[in-house]
Amino acid sequence: TESCFLCCRPLNSTACKPFVRFPTYPTYRILTDGTRCIFGHCRQGTCMKDAQDFIEHVWSIVGKKHDLLKNSG
Repeated sequence: TESCFLCCRPLNSTACKPFVRFPTYPTYRILTDGTRCIFGHCRQGTCMKDAQDFIEHVWSIVGKKHDLLKNSG
């Protein structure tokens, strides 16, 4: 999946797309092993599932959104 590729968000776009240095020769920058991805951690360009880490990651996102909403009002 693309979850372990370096991602950039183009101006005026909400979608983050894998970074490609030379569009005529697309090679993607793979994130370092151990980098957090949506399901766990990246290992050799693949997001490896880690159930406990995934749950903690989801709750940390929920907590951050809650704090943001609480502080914006």
